[in-house]
Amino acid sequence: MTQEAIGFPEAGASVDDGKISMELAQSLMQELATVKTQLQAMRRGHQATLDILHNAQRELEDIPGLQCQVSALQTQLKEKEAELKDTCALLGQTTVEFPRPQQTPIDGAAEPIASTAIPPKPSLKRARSPSLEIIEVRGSFGSKNGKEIKIFDAPKSSIQQIVSTTEDKSPFSINPLRKDSTVLQASEAALKCSSGTFPSANFKEDKEQAPSESKLRKVERVVKKQSNGDEASLGKITSSDKAAADPSISSTLPTIVTPACSSPVKPKLNLKTTEPMLPACTVNKYLETCHTLTTFPPPLDLEVPRSFISSNYGGNSQVFVTVTKAQNNPSGPDIRRMVFPMLDCNPFVPRNPGEPGLIFASRHEILSNPPWTVFVKRTNAPPARWIYQGEYECTLCGTMTTEEFMSQTPLVQKRWAKEVQEAKTYDVYVIMRARIALRKKGLIPVEDKAIENDIIRNEMTAIKACRGKPVSTEEIIAAFHKGDEAIDIIRMNCVKYDHVFANDMKAKLEKQAISNSTNKKKKSVSVSVSASSSRTQATNEGPSNGTTPSTSVFTLKARKVASAASAPEGSLRRSNRSRTTTAKVLLARQ
Repeated sequence: MTQEAIGFPEAGASVDDGKISMELAQSLMQELATVKTQLQAMRRGHQATLDILHNAQRELEDIPGLQCQVSALQTQLKEKEAELKDTCALLGQTTVEFPRPQQTPIDGAAEPIASTAIPPKPSLKRARSPSLEIIEVRGSFGSKNGKEIKIFDAPKSSIQQIVSTTEDKSPFSINPLRKDSTVLQASEAALKCSSGTFPSANFKEDKEQAPSESKLRKVERVVKKQSNGDEASLGKITSSDKAAADPSISSTLPTIVTPACSSPVKPKLNLKTTEPMLPACTVNKYLETCHTLTTFPPPLDLEVPRSFISSNYGGNSQVFVTVTKAQNNPSGPDIRRMVFPMLDCNPFVPRNPGEPGLIFASRHEILSNPPWTVFVKRTNAPPARWIYQGEYECTLCGTMTTEEFMSQTPLVQKRWAKEVQEAKTYDVYVIMRARIALRKKGLIPVEDKAIENDIIRNEMTAIKACRGKPVSTEEIIAAFHKGDEAIDIIRMNCVKYDHVFANDMKAKLEKQAISNSTNKKKKSVSVSVSASSSRTQATNEGPSNGTTPSTSVFTLKARKVASAASAPEGSLRRSNRSRTTTAKVLLARQ
């Protein structure tokens, strides 16, 4: 049989098939390489997308801080605008006063005393108010001889005013100011008298520009305070040689006084520093996972003194945390752990029962063995009364940053500095004072941490023995501002309100109030009985001269009888002779 009959391929056909297989393999390899390149490109694109997402996430996290900064800047801008508005209002106002009549010489001459007013310096310039108009005034104040009062030459940019008088009583005539004229500037508000009326009846009162009487008085006080008796600090109108010839004219003319341009009045800002200035976004960041606990029946509005808690349930009444005995717990046979945060150190504690809050404390004993019974004072005003807020779990949520500590009120900062300065019991605050004192002396930091720790331990021992290096509260506050030391922030979340404990406190407080009132009544009754018995004894020892004893005599006798118990018999009388009661005394008793 031949190869064709058997079915074997020919030799040429096998070679062609091998070539085709090689070409297919090469094409497949090329396609694989292309796919691999595409996968690498997709991987790089995916990584770039992830980077963009991470950057966007970081920017989103920075948005709350930026919002806080924007709100703070807006608040500062509003304050600056209000301050600028008040300052401009004070600088733009003028005060009109009447001067005293000029004194005439002794020899009867009509020459007035030369004015000693100092013209303003050219360097002390101030922009002219838009309410002022350049005018030339010609009119009369009712004087017989028309005289024109010239004023010192001042720069055109400054506020200038003129008052002129003429012989007739015609109304004012206002003409435009010529370029070559030396007439100075004036305005209706400047020409207005202190009584609120213009010299001429034909002038219409400009209510928008005319300052009120209260504002004028305020500017007068400011000007007098700034001048301090020195006329050089005020710009005053002086008369010319023509007006100096007639003193009657100068005595009736108003003097226009303007505040000195060199020292503008800056109103004082009434800033309240009693409230903490921690940003709201920071507080919300720590309390975003907490919610106010809703209880039924509602919590009791009960305020108790610290001595009442310690006397009825045990514990120390002068410490931050205290533990009571199990037999004093009305809710069950378990010990009760109580915490009493102070408002001056912790301005963000819970203010109402069930609310969350923050405690600034580096002592971590309240982080374990929950729950903790929390008492908070409503105010720092005496007498001290504490309100039961509920049972809380405490969690360490962060450390106070430099900005957060600096945003606290000076009272809170000083209170914390005092806490660290006087610390001798708790190592967490003693070590803070030790590090601050050692940094002040330049003893730390050192390269060898073991040696540094030994130095700090020795200083802590000296502090506890009252032999530590001196540190002031200002230095402690500076250490907190620099970030050398920091205080922990603890989050407080209410998990329960113990009505059994609250009702027990209420019942005991009412019982104590009833007992105190009963004791007061008994004491007052005993005092009145003793006083009446003393009065009776004093009556028996009364005088026998026929006069009725008065209240003062009874009081004196009662005091003597009360002190006669320890005195020898008859020491209150001049003799031991027995005395008889007369008929007049008996009638007086009846």
